[in-house]
Amino acid sequence: MADVAKSSGYSRATVYKYFNNRQELIDAVIDMGRAAFFADLEQTARSQDRLRDQMAAAVAQLMNYLHDDANNPFAGMLDPLDEAMITRQLGGDLIASLGRMCTALADEAIERGEVAEVVRADDLGGWLARVLFTAHYAEPTSEEIGRAQDLLRSLCDLVRA
Repeated sequence: MADVAKSSGYSRATVYKYFNNRQELIDAVIDMGRAAFFADLEQTARSQDRLRDQMAAAVAQLMNYLHDDANNPFAGMLDPLDEAMITRQLGGDLIASLGRMCTALADEAIERGEVAEVVRADDLGGWLARVLFTAHYAEPTSEEIGRAQDLLRSLCDLVRA
């Protein structure tokens, strides 16, 4: 906490005004990183018009984001951030957050007539989220990104109207 106060230019008392202890500070950094990650991921997905293309863009962004410091405002912190998410058992929270994003995109695709109406948006969103979550463990080579994109496109094609 003393190092945080010193590097921020504030007193320790000011830091303690906002964070009661070191764990609260770590949690806030993780939450801030996760919020930035999801905002960037959703913006990338929404830059495309079709669900299959949204998912292809999202998986490439996700794979690159976690490995390329230039894309990440928390450069140098990603490995500890990823480890902290796992040790804090946030994997389920990450899948749930990805699920909400993917479900919203799937619902919009259903409304556009792109996905068969018999498909439930939350089911499709859940499957897409799991593929996205799993893909972040792969190295972001063009071959691995291409495989993940092909899988997501295939899933989207299977449910097309």
